[in-house]
Amino acid sequence: MGTEYLNSYIFYVVILIIITMLAKLAECSQSVSRRRIFIIAIIMLLSLIAGIRGYDIGRDTSIYYSSTYQRIVDGRFNAAHGGILYSAIFYLISSIGGNYSCILFIVALVSYSLIIVRLWDLGKYSYFSLMIFAFYCLWFPVSLNVTRQFLSIAMVFFATRFLELDKKILFCLYVILAMLIHSISILGFGLLIINCLNNKHNRKNFTLNFSTYKHSKFFFIAILIGVFLLY
Repeated sequence: MGTEYLNSYIFYVVILIIITMLAKLAECSQSVSRRRIFIIAIIMLLSLIAGIRGYDIGRDTSIYYSSTYQRIVDGRFNAAHGGILYSAIFYLISSIGGNYSCILFIVALVSYSLIIVRLWDLGKYSYFSLMIFAFYCLWFPVSLNVTRQFLSIAMVFFATRFLELDKKILFCLYVILAMLIHSISILGFGLLIINCLNNKHNRKNFTLNFSTYKHSKFFFIAILIGVFLLY
């Protein structure tokens, strides 16, 4: 048993080194196509690990196998556990022959794509490699435990880019879709409220440093993710 744990630690440390190096290469690369290749490599590597893991790895992995996947395969969609959109994802993938591992892979692929692409956006405020390092250490293990919550988190996190572009309706649409996966995503509207208050303060000529606001919003998102995962 001790050897198994040691091998797992070594495996995950090696993956940490690889994705951090890939993130650093993406940071330093002057070629847009190469940056995309490095980012895609990070996403695919993490998604493959999530997809091929055993069904006993992750608190919710075995639960959703029996309460969602198995019921949908048996033709009992209405009895499937989880948000309507999450169940629909299971149904669509299983209807074309995808097994549970395939579902885990695709859900992880979507989740990590949304998270990592958004982290790349935020690279103008911090080092992309540092954010990838922190994401892997803090959130990747948790994402294997609460796949449904994490997918909804990823959607809300990605949608914050639309707040920066002042596309509030598009942000709200993402949050509503995320709520169809997990209802706790309604907390994402807290970001919208903060954004509106900030704009109101700016119109009243309150002193507010733009970069400070960006960093504050980043930390708020981190706290929000923690709330989601502890739910």
